[in-house]
Amino acid sequence: MVATGQMSARICDRQKLHELGFGYAAVLGAGGVVCDFDGNPLDDVVFDFNAQQDVILAANKKIADGILDKIAQFRDQE
Repeated sequence: MVATGQMSARICDRQKLHELGFGYAAVLGAGGVVCDFDGNPLDDVVFDFNAQQDVILAANKKIADGILDKIAQFRDQE
């Protein structure tokens, strides 16, 4: 839905990597951003079928940066 413009972003704190494949490719292909909660791209994440990854799929960098700012504010409160 992010890749088609129906949603601005999708956020998940425990995304299984094998379920992320198409969404990752579709969002990047549409010019969006895919990163973890620290803002790191997932390009070099080693695939592990059982691994879970925090992930932000966003329509553009501005939206991703806004989400990352909110996550940082939340972490600062802990």
